[in-house]
Amino acid sequence: MAFTSIGYDGTVNERQWAELVPNVGSSIYGVKGAGDLKVSAVPGQPLMVSVAAGTGWGHGVMDTEVANTTITCDAISSGIRWDLIAVRRNWQPLAGGPTSVVKVTGTADQVIPDSRKAEPGVEDDQPLALVQWTAGQTQPTNVIDLRCWAGIGGVIAKDTLALTYLAQLGASVKIGVTEWNYTLGANDMPAWIPGPSIQNIAFTPENGYSFIGQLTKISDGTFSRAHLVGKVTRTVSGGPNLSATWFRVMTTFLPASALPAQNFPADTYANLSSGLDQGGNPIVVARVNVAIKNDRSFWARLDSGSYTWPQGGYLYVDMSWPL
Repeated sequence: MAFTSIGYDGTVNERQWAELVPNVGSSIYGVKGAGDLKVSAVPGQPLMVSVAAGTGWGHGVMDTEVANTTITCDAISSGIRWDLIAVRRNWQPLAGGPTSVVKVTGTADQVIPDSRKAEPGVEDDQPLALVQWTAGQTQPTNVIDLRCWAGIGGVIAKDTLALTYLAQLGASVKIGVTEWNYTLGANDMPAWIPGPSIQNIAFTPENGYSFIGQLTKISDGTFSRAHLVGKVTRTVSGGPNLSATWFRVMTTFLPASALPAQNFPADTYANLSSGLDQGGNPIVVARVNVAIKNDRSFWARLDSGSYTWPQGGYLYVDMSWPL
């Protein structure tokens, strides 16, 4: 089978244009779906890898293959070697194309080989994977996925090695929980700078309370903080007595990964409401201060007076603390 391509020399019809522009206009390179053009080993076939069917694009050309493609790498007599599997686009023939799957033989270094074609409009290789071969073995000993996906303002990839070929000033690529930005560094030298990583933290409040919202860990590599935002509701009767002094509302509320660096009486305020009466009027609305402490407990206090937190009463919380 061979790729069907849109974007080489020749006329692009309206339907092709409508399919082409949203993809090639979103990033220099990309593939459409999670499984498109994925590289994997071929069991029982020595030194062979398979590239799954799918659609990918690079530098204004989009290609689709409807069947798996296999390619055989060179034998290795000693040590290890990392080969690049890529989609090669060739603009040199007068009719435009062809696009094909190629291997670019590498070295023992886990990098994209310098011999990769990188001349858009002439010949250019879109990296799909680095495949490790080890002497004495006929199956790959490692496959690093280098594909990327793009759409509606964002690019994602699976491994930081992909940043090697995505380096363009202004680029922003999310890998895992970290967003990398290719920007000007010291002395205007371009560099990849990691942005804050945001990771969801799962937890379950103790009996008697429910929580709707999100707890996240935000880190920039040197400083980490937790951010709690949502609604805490009392689900049983006989709630705690809140007063103008601090009162422990919930114990062991937080998982260990979200413990504050120290006792942290946050200056975070929220409204405590017990809901509505039969006439639709609030039974009580009180302004309270809430805090998280490093024994995993959640505290609250009223500005003044006292109140019992009844069943159905809730707090809207939006607060952060250092980890």
